[in-house]
Amino acid sequence: MFDFKKIDLIISKTKINDKHFTVMKGKDNSPVLKVFAENCSFYINSKYNSKNEGLQFAEHYYKPTKNLILYGLGMGFHVKALLDMLTPNQHLYIIECNLSLIKIAFENTDISETLKKSNVTFTPLTDFNNAVLTIQNLLKKDDITLICHEPSLRIIPEEFTELKDIFETFIIRNRSLTAHGTTLSDNQKINLTKGYENGGKIFKDMFKGKPGIVVSAGPSLEINGHMLKKVKDKAIIVSVGRAMRYLKSIGIKPDFTIISDPLEAVLNQLDMNEKEIPLLFLSTIHPSVENYKGPKYIIFEKLSDCIKTEEEKSFAIDVGGSVATAALSLINLMGCNPLILIGQDLCFHSNKIHSGENESFIHLKSSKMVKGIDGNEYQSATNLYEYLKWFRKFAKRHPELKLINCTAKGAYIEGFEHKSLEDIFD
Repeated sequence: MFDFKKIDLIISKTKINDKHFTVMKGKDNSPVLKVFAENCSFYINSKYNSKNEGLQFAEHYYKPTKNLILYGLGMGFHVKALLDMLTPNQHLYIIECNLSLIKIAFENTDISETLKKSNVTFTPLTDFNNAVLTIQNLLKKDDITLICHEPSLRIIPEEFTELKDIFETFIIRNRSLTAHGTTLSDNQKINLTKGYENGGKIFKDMFKGKPGIVVSAGPSLEINGHMLKKVKDKAIIVSVGRAMRYLKSIGIKPDFTIISDPLEAVLNQLDMNEKEIPLLFLSTIHPSVENYKGPKYIIFEKLSDCIKTEEEKSFAIDVGGSVATAALSLINLMGCNPLILIGQDLCFHSNKIHSGENESFIHLKSSKMVKGIDGNEYQSATNLYEYLKWFRKFAKRHPELKLINCTAKGAYIEGFEHKSLEDIFD
């Protein structure tokens, strides 16, 4: 159910900007909402068959949990489809922050009739503090499934940006869960029986005020990776697993290695006989990690099912979708400042994908042009562009940190200074 008076008030007071929203008829005669955002436009629902799209959404995201929490009203077609799938003992909670979207949906569809059902609660969120409190209370419920309607999330108002970051992180994690099936949970169950020490707890604030460097495996690492020799004793160096073989080839031993991919193949990036370099790994890593000869520490992401208390959350990290984003969160947890990136290319500027590999031609199914550090435009794959956005948001969330990108050639990251390692440490 929902508050009729509140909805009426939203509808009466909200003014629709015709430059941003257009309602049209779809091929199936359903109302279709087209959104005009900065430099792009997109549809909130299908312009061909909204009912079928809603059904596909519901079939993909439905879970037999007691409570389903959905962000995103959209035009309501996916909501109707989800409700049709619920059993009598299930409840659907819907939250939406964009008042224009609410007004358009209520004025152009019969969504109000759908929301009158007893097993649905619709909550329009009009201010940030109330939104946080509402979501926190919902997430405290037993046996929940969190679902995001991505088109609706794309038009969340600017004042709710922090909520958008939370939901986008959830989406990235959910895609990983979908891609790997039960691998993540199965891996974690086994790893939790091994008695690994919690690396987040052990190393939290251990290197407070000391520079921290994340070494990624972009091709540009071959340009300036050798400079790490000169700063080895002046900073904490954390290398992603894929960069380890190249670093070893040029005689550099980082202070830590980090891996995050749950598939066993990720362990091929490492020298499993290494005895000196500590290895940090997500709790969902493949259990064969136990064969690594050196010190091993487990780390948890904040969204992990294992995180039950605020104290445990304080030792966990925001993974962000890639091993490099996880590494940046890790050195922040360690207390490092400034935080420095190297080899974090995030775009294609050569015929190589990773440092230390042979040249190969790159064929992109989908790509996006991004601004490079050198001012040129470069192609970037969809996943790399998502990581680029994560780094930008990290910078906005942490104005207290000094963030520096020392990548020799790659994408320009807003919120980071772009300098060479020589300039910093000289």
